[in-house]
Amino acid sequence: MATEFAGKVYLVSLTFDDDTLERTSKDTRKDYVRRWLNANAFDYYACIDYGRRNGREHFHALAVFDISLSEEKHKGKTWYTVPEAIEWKYGFYNIRKVESDPKSVYKTINYALKASTYAFKASAVDDAAKPFHKRCVDYMRELTSDEELALPF
Repeated sequence: MATEFAGKVYLVSLTFDDDTLERTSKDTRKDYVRRWLNANAFDYYACIDYGRRNGREHFHALAVFDISLSEEKHKGKTWYTVPEAIEWKYGFYNIRKVESDPKSVYKTINYALKASTYAFKASAVDDAAKPFHKRCVDYMRELTSDEELALPF
């Protein structure tokens, strides 16, 4: 079952524009991220992060999408975009495919989840900092052994 996801896992970064950061709470912004991922991703794991340079709040997610993504080349790298009708409207986003070689998987997971340690510690006092995820119920029903309970990525 997990092999059907090979090559379909993406690293997503969702950031907020200044207006959204000023007029919304951290809980509200987390809800925006959760709703967008729930509507567009089959499975995901997401957590909050803050930029090193200016401390800007953003979210990282490892996601398997339900939608078709368009491929774009920029400066030798491949990026993916979502259909215009469902674009992230609260700021900026970028999507990169997680390559299937072990080194790329390790580097991507390390980058995407670097804030998890912070998030777990901070969640003791700040519920908005807790990492969150979605698992497809139909997918879970199809599993037949404990070995298959591992994330598809």
